[in-house]
Amino acid sequence: MAFTDQHAVGQDPTFQTRIEVAILKVASLIQGEVIGANTGKQWDKRARLAEAVALGGGPLVAVDGTVIVSWVAQFSIVVPSTNSTITLASLDADIEFQVTAVWDDMAGVTGRDRE
Repeated sequence: MAFTDQHAVGQDPTFQTRIEVAILKVASLIQGEVIGANTGKQWDKRARLAEAVALGGGPLVAVDGTVIVSWVAQFSIVVPSTNSTITLASLDADIEFQVTAVWDDMAGVTGRDRE
């Protein structure tokens, strides 16, 4: 899928609604995690993103000083761009799986955080 196609999927209002539900669901699951297999740094970053999402979609990010982008908007682009099989026709379970797959990346978890 071309970048323009992935962007079009991410801009679809119905897809964005589905992403919003998915990120809130995943955030609630992550908030209940124990450190377990995650390192302290990894767990902390995952939990901070979950908290930000749960508290109203998280902080808005200024891009170029003028455009304001929400977590929903960012995940709506990241999900189809990191898995080209995600389309408007994708199952909710597939969208949720991809949200989970990119969570650490969106939280800023690095390889060092997993040491």
